[in-house]
Amino acid sequence: MIEVYSQLGKALFVSEGYVTKANSKIYEPATYIDQEDPPLFLWQGGMDEQIIPETYTSFIPMLRKNKDVHVFVSDGEHSPTETEFKNAYITIFHFLDAL
Repeated sequence: MIEVYSQLGKALFVSEGYVTKANSKIYEPATYIDQEDPPLFLWQGGMDEQIIPETYTSFIPMLRKNKDVHVFVSDGEHSPTETEFKNAYITIFHFLDAL
């Protein structure tokens, strides 16, 4: 058994009630941000029903201004439309060219 998966399962699927904030906090992406990480490209849809934008409120300000790219599409959903994907594709290659 992989211990981290066991801990994650116990934190997210507790036998009674909902998981406490303290138990789930260690699995949040912001926990793992390190200033020495490689550059990050993040595309985010503002109307995402699966990963709601409110989950990013503490994460986005931690992105490094001259290193990371955050594309926010206010009316975007979980998966980009064909047009959104084409625009993101171009932006991704500009991001990669700048590395």
